[in-house]
Amino acid sequence: MIDDKKYILLGSGGHAKVLYEILSIRGLAVNGIIAPQKPADTFWQALEYLGDDRQFNLSPEQCYLVNTLGSIKDTQPREILYQSYKLKNYNFPAIIHPSAIISRSAVIAQSVQLLSGVIINSCAIIEENSIINSGVIIEHDCHIGAHNHIAPGAVLCGQVKIASNVHIGTGAIINQGICIGKNAVIAAGAVVISNVAENTLFAGVPAVEKKKLS
Repeated sequence: MIDDKKYILLGSGGHAKVLYEILSIRGLAVNGIIAPQKPADTFWQALEYLGDDRQFNLSPEQCYLVNTLGSIKDTQPREILYQSYKLKNYNFPAIIHPSAIISRSAVIAQSVQLLSGVIINSCAIIEENSIINSGVIIEHDCHIGAHNHIAPGAVLCGQVKIASNVHIGTGAIINQGICIGKNAVIAAGAVVISNVAENTLFAGVPAVEKKKLS
């Protein structure tokens, strides 16, 4: 049976542009954008603006959704948007750039986004609604929880365990076997050589706790 569902973008920011181009490269049709207001950026002029959340009237049987919210530190707005539509039975397929290298033994949740140049090695697990951004390396036996953002160029060595709603900054390095608690933030360029408690910000080389997060 041919799947003729269209893709709908939830948002029109910078991360949305990246995902739109990945879908286009893969030959997948994007039907339009849902956003609080019609995008002024001419990048979007070829796509139909479908209104905001209240005006959206396509059923889960008619379309797939793409969560285009990125995150700098706080991943919770992205989770809230995702969960609000999951409760209405909408589906979020995985979005995978053709250049991503994924081990046959890796487990990738349906709604994960793998951007260009990503490497996912043996027996890694990536849970729902997580962004694995451009050039990230996730080594063997890592377990990445739900609603995380691993920013461009980060490297996770083998057997790293990350809980939910974690942000790993650009170029950060996480040493082998490290555990990172939920809602933690790892600053850009940090080198993490010790476990990270939940709700904490780690930064520096080597990384140390800088403050507790509310």
